[in-house]
Amino acid sequence: MIMRNVFLIFLLSSTFTCTFMTGQVISESPEVSRILKNYALSNKQSEYINGWRVQILATTDRLALESTKSQFQKNYPDLPLQVVHNRPYYHLRAGAFYDKKEAILMKYFLRKFYPGAMEIADNKLTIDLLLASKF
Repeated sequence: MIMRNVFLIFLLSSTFTCTFMTGQVISESPEVSRILKNYALSNKQSEYINGWRVQILATTDRLALESTKSQFQKNYPDLPLQVVHNRPYYHLRAGAFYDKKEAILMKYFLRKFYPGAMEIADNKLTIDLLLASKF
């Protein structure tokens, strides 16, 4: 995916450079046009955004999860919470951040109360969720 993006950027920049340097117009091949259209279409169809969350708890104890969840919601009602169950563990994740730096700042803030807090990549964030977690 990254290599494809680098290739597309290189291809577009070389096309513009050739046009400006020689004064000749270079037409885009149908294959390149098709690839660019497919790339744009796939980006429009995806409703999810890659982002970050702060995991504040990972436990096998459901009661500990529920207790921590209710305490967290009472202390930070504006931060969205997510419970993920990957057997046998329950993960409690807070916030939704576009940038890893924001998640790291939140992690250091929450580590005072939740010493096991750590930033976690999440590829299922929505724009609404990102906007709702501005702290």
